[in-house]
Order: sequence, then structure tokens, then C-alpha cells
Amino acid sequence: MGRYLNLEIAQAPRSWPLLALGRVAYSVLVYAYMDRAVIGIPHPSGAGPAFHLLFKGKKLRPRILRRLQEALAVSAFNVVWITGG
Repeated sequence: MGRYLNLEIAQAPRSWPLLALGRVAYSVLVYAYMDRAVIGIPHPSGAGPAFHLLFKGKKLRPRILRRLQEALAVSAFNVVWITGG
């Protein structure tokens, strides 16, 4: 892991989940920080439609919002990949 990423993550309260943008970032965070909650979403780069499927108009789709709320409500460490498909 890069020196800066480790320093930045160390500054965040442990109660905050780590948010990974893209599958590679998600995989890295899940294995490098096994003691932290990790939420992964498709990268918004536009390389594929997956990110845009999370939204209906300018709002998160209701089922996506529910999954995020469920993931955040769990008190134990949790890892979840959120997809719009």
C-alpha cells in the first residue's frame, strides 16, 4: 500500500466505511483493510454503464439506497459491492 493511502485511512474514524470506486480498488481495500467496513461501487469513469445504473434521474434508485443503508446499519465489519444491474 502506498504511504499516503495508509496515512489517510488511519486518519478516518474506524466507524466510517471505506468507499471503493471500481472493482480493483474494492478488491485492494477488502484485502488490505480486513478490519474495516468496505463499500464498493462501479467507477464513474463512464467506461461502462454500471455506475449510471445506480441512479434514476439524479437520485439513487430506491433499492440501491436500501442496500447502502443496510450495509451502513450493520455494526460488525461488512463488505458489500453495490451494483445497479
